Amino acid sequence: MNFNNKGYVTQGYMNEIPKVVQLMISSMLHKRIESKKEVDYLQVFKLIRERSFDGAIYQKIVHKQEQPPMEDVYCLVTDEAVNETVFCIDDGDHHTFLLSREY
Repeated sequence: MNFNNKGYVTQGYMNEIPKVVQLMISSMLHKRIESKKEVDYLQVFKLIRERSFDGAIYQKIVHKQEQPPMEDVYCLVTDEAVNETVFCIDDGDHHTFLLSREY
């Protein structure tokens, strides 16, 4: 899958994932696509709200796919960090960002 088709987001994703985190997720997906490595139809983004040793809040994002196995981790300093799992699914016609519980 190439995720270069029309994209959609669910209400849950739009309302519950902060915009700065949405932008980071999109950037991570595009980075994977541009790497010219194989991209699975299902991309998983595990969002974890964490606090650093100095008290700063940050968003840890673990980006995974099953085939071929891949995992990248990014951190973003933001007070809007959340705990959630986001799926991005490409069915060939379009791709959709949704919360895992909306699947």
